Amino acid sequence: AIEDQYSTNYVQKNHSLIVDDKEAYTIEVVNNDTVTHVLYVIDGGDYNPFGIGDYDFIRPEHVNWLRETHQAYQTQFQHNFQHNLLFTHIPLQEYREVENIGEYHGIFNEPIACSKINSGLFSQMLLNGDIEGMFCGHDHDNDFTINLYGIRLSFGRVGGYNTYGDLQRGARLIELQPDAIYKSKVLEFDDRF
Repeated sequence: AIEDQYSTNYVQKNHSLIVDDKEAYTIEVVNNDTVTHVLYVIDGGDYNPFGIGDYDFIRPEHVNWLRETHQAYQTQFQHNFQHNLLFTHIPLQEYREVENIGEYHGIFNEPIACSKINSGLFSQMLLNGDIEGMFCGHDHDNDFTINLYGIRLSFGRVGGYNTYGDLQRGARLIELQPDAIYKSKVLEFDDRF
């Protein structure tokens, strides 16, 4: 009886591309049988395999995948989605612009731990013109958002208890609406219970 009240929805990966064991794919957000948003997900790896700096970088094949996948969505749906989001773990070098911009919302408590190799992903996002927000993790004492050339770069909030970080554990909630810019806010876990 209770089970009948709820339907099970599965997230389907689309346009998957695996390069060096790192996958990129999209998730389509559907409202009333219409795709309203495309969520791009790119696994940026962990440590740099070439010994250049500490952290890995987005592969050129994944940057090209972003361009081609964007074009495929434009062709398939014959309109340009304007409210898409991109997710990866390690922040891009462009997140360091928080030091130059100075205007940010949230907490900026540790240096940006990004790759020393610039993949060109941010440039491709600008050229595509359909991604309004990017989200990453990795730096556990950061949860800020900045606007860089029309793309809001955001950190999530550290959620795990078995890792470093002084921030209260929580998550970033993202709210999507058709034909509107997304909203996001940080929710903190109440660990008294």
